[in-house]
Amino acid sequence: MLLEHAIKDIADKNRDDDLRYELLVSRLVRLHWDKLHLERVKRAYRDKYGKELQEDVEDATKGDFREFMCELAENR
Repeated sequence: MLLEHAIKDIADKNRDDDLRYELLVSRLVRLHWDKLHLERVKRAYRDKYGKELQEDVEDATKGDFREFMCELAENR
């Protein structure tokens, strides 16, 4: 729910407000360090919102920041 809120805030209202990106960064970085937890969150996100986390991150962000956020969300 917290990730969806951060993504929606950027996509809907604050696409050009760099300060708003900090919220998404902090949430994804926290998840990125624990791969199993990230997978559980991605599965829960898909179940709750019917969309893939990575796709929503990609749609909401732009440029180099998009690439960085997508890498964090990918869970390699």
